[in-house]
Amino acid sequence: MRISGASLQYQVKADAGIDLNKRTPYRVIDDLVQLKYGNFEAGYKKVASFLEEFATKNPTSFTAFKVRDGKFHRAFLMNPHSGRIQPNCQQILGTDGAHTKHKLHEGKMLILIARDGDNKNVILAVVLCPSEDRDNYIWFIECCKNGGIVFDNVPLFCDRGVASSVQLPVTMIWR
Repeated sequence: MRISGASLQYQVKADAGIDLNKRTPYRVIDDLVQLKYGNFEAGYKKVASFLEEFATKNPTSFTAFKVRDGKFHRAFLMNPHSGRIQPNCQQILGTDGAHTKHKLHEGKMLILIARDGDNKNVILAVVLCPSEDRDNYIWFIECCKNGGIVFDNVPLFCDRGVASSVQLPVTMIWR
């Protein structure tokens, strides 16, 4: 069930006659989500074991996990079928990043995409990381290569802002 802060505010006013300020309903919703799904910090501690279990059940997948100062730093997950998918796709790859925002974690999700014969995007790999920067992209591409994704003679497209700020060395991708 999904409930908005405004509807919770209205319901409390109707049921109890109490006016809530605008932020209170959202704090209540956050608390309810935490009660139902657990603490985010505790959840991130489970990422490493989740990746290990995923790799055990999907032997053709590739996973990686990094911890910094005893806390989650970044995690990589490759589609277990990427090795069979990529050779049958168009010889072009793309990468993109999306924000993952929450009061307890702000970071990025980077994805590596191939395009199949029907012009549909196929996700080959995903990484959760703190930012869309050079260090994380290099780690992401190294993980992809370690997992068997081929970059030789395959163009890699990304946002021009990312391309100019990250400036991946060509030798890093094509070798």
